[in-house]
This record gives sequence, structure tokens and C-alpha cells, in this order.
Amino acid sequence: MKRSTWVIGSSITAFLFVTVFALHTNSALSQTTGNRAPVARAKFSINGGTYSSAVTVTRGVPVTVAITAGERGSAGSFDPDGWATPLKGVAPGGKIEWNSDLNLGAPTYERTFTNPALPLSADMNLGQKTFTLAPGRYTYNMLRITDAGGLVSNIGTVELTVLANPNENRPPIAIAKMSINQGEYRSNVTVPKGVPVNVRITAGEYGSPGSTDPDGWATPVKGVASGGKIEWNSDLNLGSPTYETVFSNPLIPLRADMDLGQKTFTLALGTYTYNLLKITDASGAVSNVGTVELTVVEPCDDPNGYDGDPNGYDGQGGCDDPNGYDGGGDNGYDSEGSALNSSGTATPPSSSFAATITSPASGSSVSQGEDIAVNVSANAIPACGVWIFLTPSGESITLSAEDFVLGKMPWTLPACSAPK
Repeated sequence: MKRSTWVIGSSITAFLFVTVFALHTNSALSQTTGNRAPVARAKFSINGGTYSSAVTVTRGVPVTVAITAGERGSAGSFDPDGWATPLKGVAPGGKIEWNSDLNLGAPTYERTFTNPALPLSADMNLGQKTFTLAPGRYTYNMLRITDAGGLVSNIGTVELTVLANPNENRPPIAIAKMSINQGEYRSNVTVPKGVPVNVRITAGEYGSPGSTDPDGWATPVKGVASGGKIEWNSDLNLGSPTYETVFSNPLIPLRADMDLGQKTFTLALGTYTYNLLKITDASGAVSNVGTVELTVVEPCDDPNGYDGDPNGYDGQGGCDDPNGYDGGGDNGYDSEGSALNSSGTATPPSSSFAATITSPASGSSVSQGEDIAVNVSANAIPACGVWIFLTPSGESITLSAEDFVLGKMPWTLPACSAPK
């Protein structure tokens, strides 16, 4: 448009410019009031309670779960253009989608409601659910809404807090250990390839820690001692374990100790994981699988080794003193009772070796669970340690003084400054 075609005053020209500006302003407003995406707000109701976007449950306790996208209590889902507005709303041509199987992480949408007249039209009762997640807070991506124009909402979320259950039965914890040639019980051992070794296994506390039940080993219904079991992969098969030996109602983990006898490992040099141990409590809760790592190494060359072992192997990852086996390194006692001096040579025990229990007195009576101080008088070093006597009420036991002297125990114990 050229001004020269208009023979008019400047005031009218000003009027024309204002009119054009107003038209442009109206055009911009038309664009901002186009189709806008719906707003999704999800809520849970637990056991018929108030709908909320933040709920709490107790781990392992079944609850009834209902879900809504509507205005129950505070504001629910809506469409800024009007829920029922043609072309831009949800009611004609839109949909509501639910992650109805409650998967965590990226949502899947198993249930779809098309053309919902209201957000409440997509309410669902999910029935009974049991949350077994670890105690903590979790975000469920639950809800998605699409309008008739194809615009998709945000994802409506619900925060669920899982509380610890003080009455929940927790599974036992299985810790397996192995002893090679009567050496220290360990969760990782070393053996010489092709050389026979004696193998013992334990689920108990030789050293620490041993297998446990978080609810108490002897707790009725939830413990192991009464109604539970310990199972061993006692043929030492690799891979998926088989359990050939079962100990039912073990009073303590030590009750399932096993001596597997002599074994010869002919595997290629390297480290192998043996899945050895499984524990089930009285309610049927099953533990992890207790494992032992076994490393196969080249045998030692010394021809003067301990007893039936021609290679002088000490069972703890190296070659032992050529004149005696100590079951765990230098300067200890071998399994025959011979002391190793600082140079590593064996000194046979004195022929006049003697040990006497000075207390408790013969014929003493004690109560179950009572700590008993055992004092030994000996011409060898008494050993410090803890002994558990598993004797039913009313029965008697015989204590051997030699069992309380360092070097006579089947495992290593520290010496005491005074007999204990």
C-alpha cells in the first residue's frame, strides 16, 4: 500500500497504523491459545484410604491398591483447553493410559481408556499387592494422557515409601568355609594340582563371620534350629550346585560341619568358585548360596613334605617347611603335635607330655548356656579359645585335657598368658 494513493490527513494515517498493529496483536494471541497438552496427576489409595500422590506401605504386608487420575481431594488431571473441547480436549478422541502392573523405571502402559468423559472415568482398583522392595522411597511413573489433537501430557507419578517390617521373616545368611589339610577355615583356599589333600567344610564361626539367621538361629518359626535345614554340595561339583547332604534342625551352624576326606584337584591352574552351601529356615525362606574360592597352583618340589603329601604343601598358598607341615604357615604346630621353631625345623613333643584339667572338677554340674572356665595344667602351652559343648540336658560329657593344649586342636588358636 502506498501513501500516495491516499489523499488524507496525518491523523487518519496514524489511525491506520494503530489498526494494523492491533491486528497483528490479535494474531499472536490466537497462536498462544492453540491446542495445549493435558496435565496428568496420578494418585494412589492404600486399603481404601485417602487418595494421594505420596503413600506409605510396610514391606511384605499385602495391601489393596486403587488408582485415580481425577479430582479426589486436591486437584486431579485436566486439559487446559477444556476436557470436553472438540479437537483439543480429551473426552472426544483422547485417551488415558495406566502403568497398571506397577513396573518401576521406564513405564509400560498396560491399560488404556479411550474417550474418557472425565478423568475419574479411568479409575482402577488394582486389587491386592505385596511390596517386597527394600525399605526406601520409590517413584512410580503411572499415568499418561493424550488429547484429541495428539498432544501428550507429562507422566503422572506417585511416590511410594516402603517401611521395614519388624515381623517379617528374613532369610538366613549362608557363609561357607573350607579347611585344607586341617588348616585354617577360609572362604578362599589354595591347593596343589594333582596332590591329595584333606578337605573339611563348615557353615559355622571358625574365625568370623559364620552363617547366621537375622531373626535368630533358634527363633521359633523364623529360625533354623527347629524346622530348618543346612544343605551341602558335598560332592564339590562346579557350576549349578547339587545338594547331596542335608542336616535337618541344626542346633547351630557348626552342627553341619563335614569332613569330606581326601580329594585330588586336577583342574587347570586357576581360581574356581564352588557354590557349596544353602540354608532354609523353618518358614521356608532360603539363604544366598555360600561360596568358597579355590585356587589350583603348581605343586611344590620339596620331597620331604608332611606325611602323605610328597610336595610339602602348606594348604595356604605356598610351600611349607620341608621337614613338617604346620597347617597354616611358619612357627606353629603341625597336625602331629610337633612344634616348629623359629628356623622352621620340627621339634617332636616331649615324651613326658602331660596335661590335666584342674577345673571344673570331675562330676560338676552346669546349666545350659553357662560359660565354663576350663583350666589346664600342662608342660605344653595351653590354648585360648571358646568351646561350645552341645550336650542335651541331663547328659554328661568327658573333657580331654590334651584338646585344650596348643597344637592339639584341629584349628589354630592363640596361646594364653595364663591357662584358661
